[in-house]
Amino acid sequence: MKERERRTHMKDLTAVLASLLPSQSNKFTIPRLLDEATRHVKNLQEKIEKLKQVRNELSEERHISCMENDMKLLQAVPVIDINSCFDDFLEVNIFSKWKKLLLHDLIHVFVEEGAQVINLTYHDSGNGFTYTFKLKALYTRVGVDTSRIRDRLTELIYAATDIVKNN
Repeated sequence: MKERERRTHMKDLTAVLASLLPSQSNKFTIPRLLDEATRHVKNLQEKIEKLKQVRNELSEERHISCMENDMKLLQAVPVIDINSCFDDFLEVNIFSKWKKLLLHDLIHVFVEEGAQVINLTYHDSGNGFTYTFKLKALYTRVGVDTSRIRDRLTELIYAATDIVKNN
């Protein structure tokens, strides 16, 4: 009886772990699930380090721009980060000081570029807004062109925030 309860508990825990991974496949063996979870956690740790670097660079830029009385423009520049999680999965992070971004416009870009939104997370930190989209390629053979998505999102964001883009 105790062994059955332990197995049921382990099965429930592995199901929870599988649900937290970007790949929504239910056909993981436990070793593969642990490998995927480990890889995902390492990927998230790398992203955290990159985002800390970006934050530090932006903080330095803000300090300099404040001295140059150009603070408003640099704070407004949005950051778009696109990462491939697995073969046909993408994660798109958009960091912006502006709340004028319309979700249906962003989703429309993804759909037109052949990606389906699986998950969306929105966070208001008080200093800005973070949108995190988990996407899946609609056509796995074709995939998704991340550079085209980045270009279209950039154009959309700059148009929505009335920022003059410097090429």
